[in-house]
Amino acid sequence: MIFAFVLLLAAPKETKQEVRFQADNCSYGRAMAKAVCTGRVRVDRGNARLRCRSLTVRFDEAGRVHQLVCEGAVKFRRGDTEEASGSTASYTRDDARVVLQGDAKLRRGRARLSGDRVIFMLDEDQVRVEGQARGRFNNEER
Repeated sequence: MIFAFVLLLAAPKETKQEVRFQADNCSYGRAMAKAVCTGRVRVDRGNARLRCRSLTVRFDEAGRVHQLVCEGAVKFRRGDTEEASGSTASYTRDDARVVLQGDAKLRRGRARLSGDRVIFMLDEDQVRVEGQARGRFNNEER
């Protein structure tokens, strides 16, 4: 059974993006402070898509999503040109960023990069690779 629900997340500026997530199973902690979802987890925000095996959702005092943490076979995609993977990913509403860690890899166009962390700024056209950053660029046409 797929369990899905929708929440509105506000970026620090006045931008609002709807975040949708679904999974095979979800359970809630007391007072809705935390939810844990497992099995075929999918999170969507605008043109960004995140997939993983386990998702922990933390709520603020007002019951709004504050943070998402994905674990296990994490795949992230933004638009048609950016893909990343890692063992964990976190999203914090106030930063509007997705941070992938653990064998973090990025494919952006013809560039292939890896490092300790791949950081996507969701409200900007920017990606950073930090810590032991390395990569290659393919200039050949396909």
